Parts: sequence; C-alpha cells; structure tokens
Amino acid sequence: MRGDFEERPDLLRATYQNSMNVAVENGCESIAFPCISTKCYKYPNHKAAPIAIQAVKDSLMEHESILRVIFCVFQPIDQGIYIDLLDKYFPPDAGTYYM
Repeated sequence: MRGDFEERPDLLRATYQNSMNVAVENGCESIAFPCISTKCYKYPNHKAAPIAIQAVKDSLMEHESILRVIFCVFQPIDQGIYIDLLDKYFPPDAGTYYM
C-alpha cells in the first residue's frame, strides 16, 4: 500500500538490475530509465539516484552489450542529483558523455 511506504534499497536495486538483464536477453544495445519509485511510491530522490546509478554501473561491468543508458528525469531536482552523481560514478575524463 502506498501509504505504508518503506524504503527498500534492495528491491529498487533489483528493479534496475532485472531491467538491464531483460535488455541484454532481448539483444538491446540501449535502455532508458525513469526515476523509478520516486513519485508514486515517494522513494526519496536523493537516496534512489545513487542506488539506480550503482546498479546500472554494476550491470554495465557485467554486460558489455549495453552501449547506452539514459536516465530520463522530469523534475529539476532529479536533474541536479543525476548530474552531480554521474560525475562521480562515471567521471567525464573516462570518455563518457551525458547531458
């Protein structure tokens, strides 16, 4: 029930990892993610973003067939959080491009 929200980082991480696995199984080279659970289930944005990015990074290390991951954000707060964190998880000098 949405009113009885409980932060479950393990489930949030699994959601991203399972999605990456499905993409690989279907031969996808790219995948896009919204900010899962941050609106409807009220998972705190600043806590959800690092979980999402780390789960995706771990999956990319395991699956080289995914060439592009897009974090699709709709709120200015999420954009700021992701820009800050992406610099830490994927340093620009590593040849990664994002906007």
